[in-house]
Amino acid sequence: MSICPHAPQSDRKEDLEFERKKMVVWFNPVQLTRTGIKVLLSELFGSYADKREIQAALYPDQSPGTLFHDYSSNNELWIDYLADTGDGFNSTYTMARLFSRESCRHKFKGSEVTTHRGRLLVLGGDQVYPAASRTEYYNRLVGPFRSALPWVDESKSDAPHLFAIPGNHDWYDGLTSFLRLFCQERWIGGWRTQQRYSYFAIKLSHQWWLWGVDIQLDSDIDQPQLRYFSKIAEAHMNEGDKVILCSATPSWVEDGSRAYRNLVFFEQKTIAPYQGEIKIMLSGDLHHYCRYQSNSEGNPVETRHKIISGGGGAYTAPTHRMPEKLTLSESDGPEQKITVEYQRAGIFPDIQQSRRLRYGVLRFHMLNPWYGGIFAGLYLLYAWLLQSASISLGTISESFVEAVKEYSPLIFPHFGIVYQKYLEVLKYSPATVLLTIFIIGGLIAFSGWRKVLQILAGLIHGLGHITLNIYLIWMFAYLNLKIFFPSLNYNSIWHVLLITGEMFLVGGLLGGFLTGVYLLIVERIPGLHLHVEEVFSAQHIEDYKNFLRLHIDKSGHLTIFPIGVRKVTRKWKFNPQAANGQSWFEEADGETESHLIEEPIVIGSEKMKPQTVAAEDAAIKAAATAK
Repeated sequence: MSICPHAPQSDRKEDLEFERKKMVVWFNPVQLTRTGIKVLLSELFGSYADKREIQAALYPDQSPGTLFHDYSSNNELWIDYLADTGDGFNSTYTMARLFSRESCRHKFKGSEVTTHRGRLLVLGGDQVYPAASRTEYYNRLVGPFRSALPWVDESKSDAPHLFAIPGNHDWYDGLTSFLRLFCQERWIGGWRTQQRYSYFAIKLSHQWWLWGVDIQLDSDIDQPQLRYFSKIAEAHMNEGDKVILCSATPSWVEDGSRAYRNLVFFEQKTIAPYQGEIKIMLSGDLHHYCRYQSNSEGNPVETRHKIISGGGGAYTAPTHRMPEKLTLSESDGPEQKITVEYQRAGIFPDIQQSRRLRYGVLRFHMLNPWYGGIFAGLYLLYAWLLQSASISLGTISESFVEAVKEYSPLIFPHFGIVYQKYLEVLKYSPATVLLTIFIIGGLIAFSGWRKVLQILAGLIHGLGHITLNIYLIWMFAYLNLKIFFPSLNYNSIWHVLLITGEMFLVGGLLGGFLTGVYLLIVERIPGLHLHVEEVFSAQHIEDYKNFLRLHIDKSGHLTIFPIGVRKVTRKWKFNPQAANGQSWFEEADGETESHLIEEPIVIGSEKMKPQTVAAEDAAIKAAATAK
């Protein structure tokens, strides 16, 4: 048995050379700030230093035959497609472990379907979170992938090849780390990268192509990239060729968007003139599975599929807001306008499960404690300003804390008295007014400024935090100075320390809980479509992952297997003696269960009906036997 020559001796990060990361906590204030800065810088400098144009200058004189990657001699070919990976170790490694196996069995309707590891692995964007850097790529992508398939023996079998297109998170460092990792023929575990650019063209067998385009933060497709694909199509594309087009965002979900118009323009300029056709569009970005299929009746084009498969490792995204139908303009320009209707055909997690998952945001205060800490700090600052203003300005007979301690926070009529005293202080305290405006304005900005309902939702959210803040100041004053420690002076250092601790402990939890309640209520309002992603990103759910396995058989039919995992593995046992094709970490509680999300999608002859699972499985087993 051949043992991996560089196997680590323990599962410590020093030996593994990477750290097994947890899921990104998107509502961590430090994380939000860092990501926000990188987004701003990438948008500012991306316009002035487009790496796509620089790439083209590195290989200026290549012939069309050397520009694309040719696998057309393979009479039969398996391809794996994965997007939005490189987040928490458990989710990313679970998926890498699945598609690294030479064969894998998946449950479907009481039977099992066997698929085989792809000769090609295509990563469809956002290979790392929260933002690209050498360290993050190694901790969140390279390390887990290398652990899943540390090495392969090239003398006995072909090493699988890897291609990738960048998503917005890959662009946050200007594409520097992406180009170094994916465009220099490096090994990532048992996969070897092949491409030279952030985009690529792959010629498959039986008149199939797979193209990956780089749309750099939804901007226009650059001229060198258009020239690259046009040159290939002109020299090598034949009538009837079929294209699988990979892009980083599912722009078709929003018809008329700039990004989708870019893809339509791209097809009209590079594929349509040479009698080719895009049969399938693949994308990630939305962290779920959702397939749309063009209606066969009344459409001017043959059946097309648009598939979102973004379940590579990032937090699970909702599906219950995905439209049932799409009406898309599939031509560029008003002279030959072609409108095509698409129907939602498959989805994972299902609508009901997605709706149930959103209630997990009520644990916002437990899942995002640092976010609650920010509100606790603001609450404490607010109390400090109110107390200082009431003492220095003498607007009421006692300090605010001393005045409100006499009223029970459990008696409803006292609410009006306390808030009247609050308004008396507020109108004489510019600093408190400014902090009020800052809190409410910030939460309105969080909701958005584009619609009146968004502004109203943000305003209510902000007023809710101000109201909670005043109530907490009142409650702590009543409990501390009247119930538990009546001899304690309101300006004593001990009272200051006590209310500080109470505000961070209780205020942080209640502030976070209020945010969770707000997100859930607003997300449920029909027609508003507000905070749908935030409800799920706040939970950073590891489960409900997916990837695609594509199979071109000897007859030229393409079968797509959408593979789902309802629950990722969380307990692993270390295997330092990994042999060829084995992993460094294995499941401690039995193999991860995978299933087919829907019946395999067969594309080839338009007259051909989708095959049954049993028939397809029989074809796969026959092919495996032939090998």
